[in-house]
Amino acid sequence: MPTPRQYVAVANLNGILYVIGGEGSSSSALSVVEAYDPTTDAWTTKSPLPQGRSAPVAEVVNGVLYVVGGRNINGFYQKTVYAYDPTHDTWIQKSDMPTARDGAASSVLNGLLYVVGGYYQRAVEAYKP
Repeated sequence: MPTPRQYVAVANLNGILYVIGGEGSSSSALSVVEAYDPTTDAWTTKSPLPQGRSAPVAEVVNGVLYVVGGRNINGFYQKTVYAYDPTHDTWIQKSDMPTARDGAASSVLNGLLYVVGGYYQRAVEAYKP
C-alpha cells in the first residue's frame, strides 16, 4: 500500500479494495484514499475524504461506498457520513448519524447500514440511504 497507516476503513466496491483514512506516523487523522485492483495488481490514489478520519467504518450499500464516523485531525469523535461516487471520484456529505464515534463495527443488512458501538459507545444506529 502506498501510504503506511493504521486504523483505516476498508471496503470492496465493484471488485476494487478501497482503504480509507486512518492514522499515520504523526498520529493524526488522514484523508488519504487508495484503491487496490487485484486484476492489475496496482494501487491508485483517489480523491481524499473531505476531512481526515481515523478509525471510521466503511460499507457498500446498493453500489455506493459510505464512510461513517471516526476521529478527526483534532481527535474529536465524528458523526459525519460521506458517500463516494467512483465514476466521478468525488465524495458527497450525507446526513449525520445521531451519535459521534470511532472504532465502531458496521455491517449491511436489507439495504441498511448498521453502525454498532465504538469507543465508549453502546449505541446501535441504522442508516437508510
